[in-house]
Parts: sequence; C-alpha cells; structure tokens
Amino acid sequence: MATYHKGFKDIEVRLINCDGNDLAKHVYEFGRLSHDYNEVLPECYDENDTNCTKLIDKIIAGTTLPKYAMQGHRLDFEIKGISRICLAQLTRDHAIFASQGGGVYPLTEDFNIPLSIYNNPKVMELLKKGQYYLELAYQAAAEAEIPALEARYIGLHCQTISLTASYLPTDFTRSCYSRTSSNFCDECNYIYRKMYAEVKAMVSKLTDENSIKLWNWLVNEHNCMNDGLYTRERLYNSDFTTLGEPNDKITTIAINDWRKSGWKLELERMYNEEPYLLTDKELYLVELWTKIEKTGELKTTYKSDNPESLCNAIKKMPYYKEHRNGSKDD
Repeated sequence: MATYHKGFKDIEVRLINCDGNDLAKHVYEFGRLSHDYNEVLPECYDENDTNCTKLIDKIIAGTTLPKYAMQGHRLDFEIKGISRICLAQLTRDHAIFASQGGGVYPLTEDFNIPLSIYNNPKVMELLKKGQYYLELAYQAAAEAEIPALEARYIGLHCQTISLTASYLPTDFTRSCYSRTSSNFCDECNYIYRKMYAEVKAMVSKLTDENSIKLWNWLVNEHNCMNDGLYTRERLYNSDFTTLGEPNDKITTIAINDWRKSGWKLELERMYNEEPYLLTDKELYLVELWTKIEKTGELKTTYKSDNPESLCNAIKKMPYYKEHRNGSKDD
C-alpha cells in the first residue's frame, strides 16, 4: 500500500562525519609551514599555545593562507526520504553523492507530497487513482519479466530515496546559500536547512576554542541562509521575502502564486514545530503574513492572466482536455 508523506517533515538528515574538535589541529599542522619563514612554529598543535592560536586567528582574518580550512576537510551527511525530484536538484550541487540503488530491486511505493497538493482533496483523489494504475502497470511489467532497470520507468517521480552527500565547506556554504532562498527552492531548501542545523548542533558541543572559531567562521548564518531578494528566477519573484510587494529591483511578473505554495505552508509549520530552521527575518515574516491574513489578503506580483503561468501554459499542451477532440473519456 502506498505511503503519502504530508509535506517534507518526515525527511531525516544526519551529520555523519566531520573534523569537529580536530579542525584547528588539522588546519594548524598543515598550514604552519606557510607562516612567516623566519618564525618557526611548533610541529604539534596545542590549543593553549599562543603560536597555534595566532595562526588560526590569522587564517580567519585572511592574513595567511586559509585554503586547508576551506578545502582540506569535508562535511558528510546522511539524508533519508527525499523525493527523486529533489535528488535531481541536489546532485547538481558540487559534492560527492552515493544514492540508494533502485535498479535491481522492486520499487517502494513511498512518496513525498507537497502540502499544497496533500491538502487538496480533489487533486489527491486523482493522484491516488493514477498511482493505483501505475502500480498495476508496474506489477504487469514485473510479471512479464521486463528488466527491473526498465520497469522502474513506471511510477511517480516523487518516490522517495535516501543517500549520503559529502561537501567541502566552501561548496556546502555556497550551495546552502543558494538553496535556502524561499523564492527559489522548497524540498531542497528544507534539506539544506536541516544540514545547516546539524552543523550548528555539532559546533555547540565542541570544546576546542580554536576549532569553534574556525567552524563559526566557515559555516554561519550569513554564509548559509539566504532570506533576501532573489532575482535570478521568476518562480515567485521574491514575493516570499517582500510579502508580494513590488520591488524596484524586480521588473518581471511572477509565474507562480506564492500564497498557494506548499512551501508557504511548510514555513508556517516550521515556525510552529522547527523554528530553529528559520532565520529571525523569516520568523518575523511568517508571523506578519499570518496577522495580515486574519484581516485582509496577502499581496503577490503573480498575475493569473500571464501566459507563462501554468494555468495558461498547460492549455497549449496536446494532452490538455480542450485539445482532445471533445472526448469525454480522456
């Protein structure tokens, strides 16, 4: 029987490997020879040695080479239960990935459903009917001894999968900052928020002060969390961070209505259940739009008559019901 997860909250993320308390030791012992040639530093790292502390401080200040701190170690994560749609997004980022194999085993019927879809009874009814017939087709393919590699083409692409991901710190912060824009991403956004939270939780348990300084310099909210304007895409036109107000930096029309987005519902859920995943600005915005909705309507730069909006663009597709020669059965 198929399982339909209500939104993304069942996704699990765990930091499984990093330098942790040893970061300063590794940074120091690798980088000490790059220090001033006429000043010999101790070979071995000692947290309380002023020479060690000075080198770490110089790296953070940018007055000596920071390359090992940025690129000489990795952050490894285990990520459970993301959709294959999200997997396609995530693996575009600069990291090493090892995903769960599905080419030789029967498919699981486990799906992540955005809240906007899950909360719509009509859409969910049609989705479940469609999935039922896809299951029948998959079973028929298996019984006909069609190879598993090909039979797996039958099925919804929101089916879940698990993986491990390994990042250089610089690659992690770059990807995290890009993906955590609410104007750009949703499920992938949630995963990076959870990864960032895992790193913060790890740092909170460290005892080596130099390592703590390095981690807070490498992976911090300023580098990782993007709650500002996003002008590269027109998905939502930065409506999430401007509450739909026109902005002089944005001249295009949004092609999606942020108010009907499942991501808006996820942000509201996080506000109540996982507030540590939101920035202070996002906490403020969610609280604000909740107040606005009680007395009025949130604004949007989306226009329903925009020909690029899905409700209009779909009418040009050959499978759209109005283009099917008037057949009532299609």
